[in-house]
Amino acid sequence: MNAERPIEDRIKELIVRVLEIKVDPAEILDDEKLFHGGLGLNSIATLELVAAIEETFGIRVEDEELTVALFESVASLSNFVKAKLDIRDGAVQRKCVEGPAQEKAGSAPHGPQLGVEERTHWPGVAEALETISPGHRRALNFLVIHTPVKDLRDIKADLIVEHVEYSYLARETLRWGSQINDQFFFRYVLPYRIWAEPIERWRKSLYDELYPLVRRINTPIEAAMEINRWAASKAHFEDIPVTYKGPLHTMADGYGDCIDLSVFFVAACRSVGIPARGVFSPWMPLGHDGTHMWTEVWDKGWHYLGSCEPEKQPDRAWFSMHIKKAAKVYALSFRKTKVRLGLRYCPDIWVEDVTGRYTTVGTLKVSVSEGLRPFPGFRLYFFVPNSKTRFVPVASAETNAEGFVKVKLGAEVEVYFVCPGDPLEKWGQFVHIDPHRTKEIHLRR
Repeated sequence: MNAERPIEDRIKELIVRVLEIKVDPAEILDDEKLFHGGLGLNSIATLELVAAIEETFGIRVEDEELTVALFESVASLSNFVKAKLDIRDGAVQRKCVEGPAQEKAGSAPHGPQLGVEERTHWPGVAEALETISPGHRRALNFLVIHTPVKDLRDIKADLIVEHVEYSYLARETLRWGSQINDQFFFRYVLPYRIWAEPIERWRKSLYDELYPLVRRINTPIEAAMEINRWAASKAHFEDIPVTYKGPLHTMADGYGDCIDLSVFFVAACRSVGIPARGVFSPWMPLGHDGTHMWTEVWDKGWHYLGSCEPEKQPDRAWFSMHIKKAAKVYALSFRKTKVRLGLRYCPDIWVEDVTGRYTTVGTLKVSVSEGLRPFPGFRLYFFVPNSKTRFVPVASAETNAEGFVKVKLGAEVEVYFVCPGDPLEKWGQFVHIDPHRTKEIHLRR
């Protein structure tokens, strides 16, 4: 690493690159505001900036370190990086070399995969198993087996037990509880986390507040729409740094970005036994970088709602027309699925690909060879070009043993770019996807 150039200068260069602003980095002041009235950093750009900082300085930025204060100015970011690098008297010493990396298909995004028996050794889990109601132990086992190992080390028994017990309380006391089978209850009511937010004790608090509001309602979708009106009175959208706030934090602040609002609304629905999940699109034609997140609730099928954005009926929102031209749509999953989000600026979480529910799709088959031989285990990235110098990542996949991969993509997008890494530095190919058809291309390494 080149330690001669000041950290501040390198941070300024990254800001200019991420924001695509025509400003000489040297003209940016150390105390210049990055958000309101400043350089125009927005919530999604913060994710790209964090990814760029991790890659440039070889550090890892943890979720809990993403605070509003961190993105206050160039100085605040620079001080954070210096602390991470442990700079003393101009000497750079790396403390962490783990940068953003793509894992092989099927590998665990949160460390080693352990069975229930191996996971019960953590103090919080062992205590929870001793105190949980016998009839609820199966639900606790579900949470334990799907909780990342790094969270099991610190999880508190009373917190996880409260989530289990109040999930069953909601199922037993609300009119639609008997309509929800175990599969949907376990996957979309019981989980305590929606995205990558901190583990919080939110379920009892939200149940106590929302039960009187919905106790006489008969169906989950009617209740969800009523909760959405309530949620809109508690928090509104504001373009802020992505900080992965918990639902109670968002409610206390009274605002959040689209991710925060979805986490808040999903938690509110789950607290009263409504199956709900966050849904995320890395790109659709919104006029900026195209990323958006909203909420789906289950009532004889999935229905989408704008989070804290009530409408008179489900499956209608301000983005309804835009989503028909989405590149990809992912539903977030607490349990392991066949797909990981795996995008450079997003948390590495399990998802279900639901693109086909929102737009017409086509299939792209990409073969990769080295010389005359197929190249297995080769990771490809799929981008939507927003401009000549800006490419938005929407999917990634690894070639199989035969050296090819098939990916379903939204067919209403004008063009995609496929390459093995940074689209501005790596070779690749532009391609158009046809609806309901398979397009084949061949890349040579």
